[in-house]
Amino acid sequence: MSAQPDEMELREGMRVGLDVPERGACVAEVVRAADQRLRLKLLDPLPDGGVDQGDDLMVFVARAQGIWQWPARLATSPGEEIELTLIGSGALLQRRTHPRVKVELACECRLVRNGRRGNNHDAVIEDLSRGGMRLRVGGPFQPGDRVDVTVDLDGSRVTVGGRAVMSRPVSAREKVVNLAFGEAVSGVIAAIDQYLAQRLGTRAS
Repeated sequence: MSAQPDEMELREGMRVGLDVPERGACVAEVVRAADQRLRLKLLDPLPDGGVDQGDDLMVFVARAQGIWQWPARLATSPGEEIELTLIGSGALLQRRTHPRVKVELACECRLVRNGRRGNNHDAVIEDLSRGGMRLRVGGPFQPGDRVDVTVDLDGSRVTVGGRAVMSRPVSAREKVVNLAFGEAVSGVIAAIDQYLAQRLGTRAS
């Protein structure tokens, strides 16, 4: 098992994402970082429904090795700038720590913003693990985006949500997106495990 890298430091001038549970995400810039306190300048409007002082949210930064995220709490009333208190250590949502299985599965994926799911985009899953997948898709998906993917796994139609940790174009119309799953419900993980076990069993026979 690979070791967790040293925690990344949040610094002045760094662009970060803010994920508001059940509402969506926006982008901000770090104005000041001291101890466990962050002052941020909002570069996007807060998600519909807004946030209030005392609400919990997640600060995240996309990097090559995955997505760093920190749990935080809004310390002031929201305005053009906001202050957050970090309430936990940073954690790296790594790019696929579980074994990957090559597949070719048609699926539908939707971008989730402001708590709303966008239009369907047809896609193909090129590899799958219990921790994430690689998609080939024609759509506006960027690192840090929340994405819902719906796929049929041998008769079990499941929808799993995750966050894009990498996106690169492979043609004028398509890109490859690496997606790391969030806290998927146990039924979805069980369906993925069963499908992968069957695939591996078929290959071994």
